Amino acid sequence: MKKLLLILAGLLVMFAFTACPGNGDDPVDETVTITYNANGWEGAGVPTSIRTVIKGEAIGAQAIPTLTNTATQRFDGWALTPTGTPITVSYAPTTDITLYVRWTNIDDGG
Repeated sequence: MKKLLLILAGLLVMFAFTACPGNGDDPVDETVTITYNANGWEGAGVPTSIRTVIKGEAIGAQAIPTLTNTATQRFDGWALTPTGTPITVSYAPTTDITLYVRWTNIDDGG
């Protein structure tokens, strides 16, 4: 009877380590960080803290906030490089990234 209990206890412990999230092999545990760069943006709203998202999943609207236009700058979006094309909420990073504000000067003439 003791042997049977020891075997069952061993199986239970093995099951707990292989079936529970957090064992290091589960992709849910993998995250990437997003940092933000104002890239010459003079307005408010550029996040100052790092955001963590799940690796390979869409980053969503919270990770790419919309900024309010200023008197001299129009907000165009967030890009992976200072001069890149703005990404969308469906972008799914697989490594740590920096997002740069993309903006356009607003002329006095219109």
